[in-house]
Amino acid sequence: MRQRKVFGDFQTPPSLAGTLIPRPDLVVEPTVGREAFLGAAIEHWGTDVVYEGYGLNQAHVASASERLELSGALIHRQDFFTHNCDQCLRRPEVRRVLVLGNPPWLTNSELGRFRGDNLPVRSNADAYSGMEARTGPSNFDIVGWMIERLAEVLPEDGAVAVLCKTMTAWRVLRSLWRKERR
Repeated sequence: MRQRKVFGDFQTPPSLAGTLIPRPDLVVEPTVGREAFLGAAIEHWGTDVVYEGYGLNQAHVASASERLELSGALIHRQDFFTHNCDQCLRRPEVRRVLVLGNPPWLTNSELGRFRGDNLPVRSNADAYSGMEARTGPSNFDIVGWMIERLAEVLPEDGAVAVLCKTMTAWRVLRSLWRKERR
């Protein structure tokens, strides 16, 4: 028992976990890889849910399209940063939306080291001053931006379930709470 307490190892009963995320009408993976998340969702909820994946990597899009062809899932080659998320997630015929996946865990400085340029348009939403805005605390967290953007455009009965660092999750939550108080 002591070891369970030390590790906080108290498993959620499947009956409770099943009630936490009700069956969605639409499941979206905004950065589809080789279909692991969409495949698991299809296996769990069956084919009477609408499934869509979006990805920039042509090889991943082709692989996911091929693997999920029989399920009716729609896989689109689309850059998340230029895609209209509102249009995808807010549809009159869809009430419950679940966004899931494993977005890229990068910051703009990491991407710069690889000479990558796939970034969203940045803004100084946290009002950092001069040096802070160029370094340190403002190092733009791409996955945080993505999660926040998705949460802002989700319908009321929507949920975001993505993998990210704990600190990223806290930053996103703080930012959303601040915006909610305004």
